[in-house]
Amino acid sequence: MSRVYEAHRNGTYQGKPHAIEIDDLKELCNGQVHTLARHLLPNGRENCGFWEVGSIAGEKGQSLKLNLRGNRVGLWTDFSAAKGSPGYSGNLIQLTAQVMFGGDVGDAIRYLKSWLGLDDLDPDRLSKVKAKAQKQARDNAAAAAKEKEKTRGKAHHLFISAVPIPGTPAENYLCARGIDLRALGLPAPGSLRFHADAWCSEAKRKMPAMVASIIGLDGKHLSTHRTYLRPDGRDKADLAEAKKSWGAYADQGGFIQLWKGEHKCPLRDLPKGTPIYMSEGIEDGLSVAIARPSLRVIAAVSLANMRNVALPEGCPLYILTQRFEEPEEIDSFEAALAAHEDRGQEVYLVAPPAGYKDYNEPIDRRGGSK
Repeated sequence: MSRVYEAHRNGTYQGKPHAIEIDDLKELCNGQVHTLARHLLPNGRENCGFWEVGSIAGEKGQSLKLNLRGNRVGLWTDFSAAKGSPGYSGNLIQLTAQVMFGGDVGDAIRYLKSWLGLDDLDPDRLSKVKAKAQKQARDNAAAAAKEKEKTRGKAHHLFISAVPIPGTPAENYLCARGIDLRALGLPAPGSLRFHADAWCSEAKRKMPAMVASIIGLDGKHLSTHRTYLRPDGRDKADLAEAKKSWGAYADQGGFIQLWKGEHKCPLRDLPKGTPIYMSEGIEDGLSVAIARPSLRVIAAVSLANMRNVALPEGCPLYILTQRFEEPEEIDSFEAALAAHEDRGQEVYLVAPPAGYKDYNEPIDRRGGSK
């Protein structure tokens, strides 16, 4: 145990920050993530690549999840905390700050340097430590890229192993939402399929699901979205999270191609001036498409991803909003508008019909089930 670490433990440490960059410190912490997780949150347990504990307070539970591997190693989220608060998510330095120092990142940095044995570094040792951190960062990046491609391949296989939705519980689900494509003589979108046995981590078993292909502007399959269904498809499955995505897509501008409209070409080849309508979810987008089949409609998958979606130049964007009351949800729409405007896109926000929260609600046939 180092002198400074011991001083931290008894409250007498008065040292100064050392000349090691924060990014290097973060990578070194990531390399010790299992040990640090047990040190900071001893009541937690390892589960499916996460260290799980009740909250920042450290009690037993599952609300706080710390990534132990992959491209998000060292990142954590405390789902019991207020979204957007300092105690909601962050890296290992921020976790240390929240658990041990009431959120003080400076104290956390000094403590972690000591915990890692980086106090009183001479120039030669400092150079070696930095080199180790940089190599670790490169190794982590390479491993994350490999894992990302592996996950993309598995997600793609899930989608292509599914079947077209006509005659399946997925068609029943859409019809229950008022989206009856067959009655309108319209084809089912090729981006949507039905899988009878999609693994659900929450239920810890296979379940029927409507699956959707999330692609980039180049048409490459990036991720597969799943809407878990009841066996008859009349509604979503009774889960805390009935909708989930498998694979990364935000960093590549991913979206779901719901409806091609009058131009059957890929999104990237749309004639300039062609409007693009973007919803958050599948149901809202299809509700607009069946009302106006000539429109090009895509889904952003999530509110947070609306700002990231990659679009062709010269095509005005119409963002299909919802009547949210939560400030962060309203902020997401405004952030998407600003992000696309900054890229030179002509952008408009379009509200649902008066008295309705979204575009699907006026035709939804499920009654009280939402």
